[in-house]
Amino acid sequence: MDVAWQVVSFLGMAALLFAYLANRRGTWTQDGPKYLWCNALGALVLAAYSVRIEQWVFFILEGWWSVEGFRGLWALRRARAA
Repeated sequence: MDVAWQVVSFLGMAALLFAYLANRRGTWTQDGPKYLWCNALGALVLAAYSVRIEQWVFFILEGWWSVEGFRGLWALRRARAA
């Protein structure tokens, strides 16, 4: 089980870093759906992992990051529906 958590948490971290690098290089914008999905899901995975390892400050950080990512996706959806 621990190996699975390590792999999943690595993928979450990779999603966050990939989104960051894509944004810095100008490939993705910070309000684009790919960027927001990578941030929201990557942070959600890391928030879950932080609960598993009982790192509560990390949970708050990643949990909030995930919430903000999903808020951005919600705003994007509402803007496209209007």
